[in-house]
Amino acid sequence: MHAEYYLPVKVLHLASMNKSKTFSISIGKGANQEVIDLNFMLKPLLLLGIIWVIFGIDRYFGLDLYEFGVYPHRWQSLLGVLMSPLLHGDLNHIANNSLPLFILLSAIYFFYPRKAAPVLYISWLLSGVFVWFFARESYHIGASGLIYAFASFVF
Repeated sequence: MHAEYYLPVKVLHLASMNKSKTFSISIGKGANQEVIDLNFMLKPLLLLGIIWVIFGIDRYFGLDLYEFGVYPHRWQSLLGVLMSPLLHGDLNHIANNSLPLFILLSAIYFFYPRKAAPVLYISWLLSGVFVWFFARESYHIGASGLIYAFASFVF
């Protein structure tokens, strides 16, 4: 008689056919199998995908979308309150914002699923409004304000 031991990472596959869990992974085998729901990561991944697509389009076509960022005390730049978290200046900027944005927003959707959307919307608006009122006279773009707001909420 021999015993079989399965490490948690021995069998790992996507279980997308499971109707109750649209995005999940199965870990283990047989009686030791555990299904982990990963739906909390979908919206953060979607937001990051949108940010990266906008960045790619901006770089490819040379659109200078930074002009849609927030420029403090200019009424014309109030649209930047909504647009600035989606815009990034260069590859280093977007790369440095991507991981913390994904981790913190995923944590909010995991631990506070009912509060996640309001936290996202309020953080988005307030960070842009504060920049519009209090920042120095220059274009401001990027998701750093969101990252600080999410970190403040989580911790």
